[in-house]
Amino acid sequence: YIKILKKCIRIYKTYLIKKRELRMVSHYDLAIIGAGIAGLSCAYHLGKKYPHLKVFICEKERQGAGASGRNAGFVTPGSVLHFHKLQERFGKDTAWEIWRFSEANHRLLREEIIGCRGENCEYLQEGSITLGRNEEDLEHLKSVADVMLEGGIRVDLVDSTQGLEGFSGGIRVLEDGQLNPVLLLKEMLHRIRLVSSHIEISEGSRLLTVDEEEGGLRLHIEGKEDLSAKKLIYASNAYTGDILDCMQGKIMPKRGQILATEALPFSL
Repeated sequence: YIKILKKCIRIYKTYLIKKRELRMVSHYDLAIIGAGIAGLSCAYHLGKKYPHLKVFICEKERQGAGASGRNAGFVTPGSVLHFHKLQERFGKDTAWEIWRFSEANHRLLREEIIGCRGENCEYLQEGSITLGRNEEDLEHLKSVADVMLEGGIRVDLVDSTQGLEGFSGGIRVLEDGQLNPVLLLKEMLHRIRLVSSHIEISEGSRLLTVDEEEGGLRLHIEGKEDLSAKKLIYASNAYTGDILDCMQGKIMPKRGQILATEALPFSL
């Protein structure tokens, strides 16, 4: 009887430990690693389609601390020269398709996130210009622009009389826009809260490791209680290699740059 009693005590202690562990762990349908533009986009569209989905967004620093808050805020498929590179590499049909895909994303951004609140993220749709330093450069840009027009991309010519001192002219892409990326993240978070009350974001939460467990995954977060999720989305850009060994060296940060000038003439 003593042996049976001891065994029952051990089983009961194990049960209490398991019960305490289960009570301490928060459970989610989905966890998203990274609260940048990619991570918040995932959360928004999932929350809109499945408003009862319980989602946890894990951000190791603060919103906008990574690439999403450090870019120049251009909303564009690329420059005229970028289109030329696409055409050279893939042919004009594929170049058009890639460009239209980016334009469609721009429209979705306006419809789903910006809406009539463009001033909240300093959004403007005034186009962008690729400049030619001399007549030879400008003729090359014109030839690329002709192919873009053939594919239905809205571009026009800007000549040197429109305030482009030191340049022979340029090609303007009419659909391009600009915004403040940090303010965009705040607006995205506002939209997320409108579509779902079951999406939680935690800043200053650094993911350490992920373990498989029955029914899903266990996430270990520095300085905080573990949580479990059925599915996991990595939206961590070049930081993904810090979390997943299999991604080390496969997503590489590249140089970012912007040239600040005086304001262009209002006519542009």
